[in-house]
Amino acid sequence: MIKLTLILVALLLLSGFSQARDVIRYQTSSLSSDANNPYFIKLLEQVLQRTQAQFGDYQIQAVFGNLPKARVARMLQSGELDLMWSATNLDLESQLAAVYVPLLKGMQGYRIFIIRADEQGRFDSVSHIQQLKQIKLGQGFNWNDVPILRHNGFNVIEGDKSRMLAMLKGKRFDMYPRGIYEPWREIKDKADFVVERSLYIRYPLPKYFFVSKQNSVLHQRLHQGLESMIDDGSFDAFFYAEPRFIEIFNRTRLDQRLSFQLINPDLSPASQQLVAQDKYWLQTK
Repeated sequence: MIKLTLILVALLLLSGFSQARDVIRYQTSSLSSDANNPYFIKLLEQVLQRTQAQFGDYQIQAVFGNLPKARVARMLQSGELDLMWSATNLDLESQLAAVYVPLLKGMQGYRIFIIRADEQGRFDSVSHIQQLKQIKLGQGFNWNDVPILRHNGFNVIEGDKSRMLAMLKGKRFDMYPRGIYEPWREIKDKADFVVERSLYIRYPLPKYFFVSKQNSVLHQRLHQGLESMIDDGSFDAFFYAEPRFIEIFNRTRLDQRLSFQLINPDLSPASQQLVAQDKYWLQTK
């Protein structure tokens, strides 16, 4: 009888282990479209599926909370969450373990401009970055872009985000750089503004998955899965099939614009090593 009981207990334990799965918790928020962006969740799913044979089953779990990024980072450190995605900076990489594969192929660092509706001709005449630096630009208070733009010699006027278009209209500055997926919705039904059509700036600003520095297994799993997707071409296939990105590239026509490459002084040595590796980045002129 004792022997039968032991066998049953062993079978139950084995059954439990076979059904065990890694629960990977991330924060979702009603205040952040980025936290809810299905692209990152679908990409995470692909990476976890690809590594399932080696690392085991998994469950992705959304944890709701309208929290600032700093609080989410602390929750990763304390074990309340397992994963976040964010544009990188030195402070974040000092707190958490970055998975060094850019999730957006560097698209996060591409900027086009909102300008006053009657001033396109001024920008059509720009052929050198020194000409562009003579034009005052606007950015929100304490935005990550501000030190990058100033490091590269731009005259940056800061203001409250809610006042930026009013400041542009009032000629406090003359161009308002925005991410390539942002400007059209921000000036919808605003006849005083247009999206500048001939230029863009870019700087390396990778967005990574981040995990706790104690969660080395998940870090290895994510890095291995992403690198595998990069190497066999499935990452590019996934990225360029994303409907929102197709719309962005069709609308921005980057290949018909003059681009200016800037330096990002806030990159870690590990991120800097990726900059010269074309496989990780958008290939634009």
